[in-house]
Amino acid sequence: MHNYIASLEESVYEKPADDSRTNAVWSVSKQLLQAERLLKFQILLLENIQNDFGSLLQAEALPVDWLRSNLDEFKRLSSEVEETLKKPTAQMVDLMYKSISIRDARQSLQLNTSLWRISWLTFIFLPLTFLSSFFGMK
Repeated sequence: MHNYIASLEESVYEKPADDSRTNAVWSVSKQLLQAERLLKFQILLLENIQNDFGSLLQAEALPVDWLRSNLDEFKRLSSEVEETLKKPTAQMVDLMYKSISIRDARQSLQLNTSLWRISWLTFIFLPLTFLSSFFGMK
């Protein structure tokens, strides 16, 4: 997954205004969100198991932190997914949207220029057309 994200990131940074990779970026973002939710659920589950069975183990005089290493490993894994995969993907999405909006703004300016020219032509020729048709009547 990390190699795929790295190659996708490289292609996005080469041509950020190209929106052909939008579906791939959203798919990766969705998968990372699902992985993060799953990890958070697992962490919550381990914490609940640790707390619920901790009171039973404490009554038996057994070690209470028997799941602590697994819980710490899941927390480390969750933060690693956040730092190394999810944040760069969010930055990629942000870059794509910003560059696409810049591209669209440029196209909008070109369209505005064309419409401005058409408006001036209309401003000049519409009164002339009216005058010629008015004086051309019998």
